[in-house]
Amino acid sequence: ALSCADHNGHQPAYMQQWDGTKWVKISDWIDPIKDDVLPLLKSAAEDYVKKNAGWPKRTESCDKPS
Repeated sequence: ALSCADHNGHQPAYMQQWDGTKWVKISDWIDPIKDDVLPLLKSAAEDYVKKNAGWPKRTESCDKPS
């Protein structure tokens, strides 16, 4: 499920290639590497927020997954 905290969902995915008429699956399913990627994303987001202060407060609820 997607949420404000997790816009991606971090689900398995596969690679596709356009063959000129249609998309063709060209890989097996690839599991996300959440343990490596999420700390990097969190750190980069926190750094961005610090450098770009002045964000408006959210007015909509962010506690329900979409």
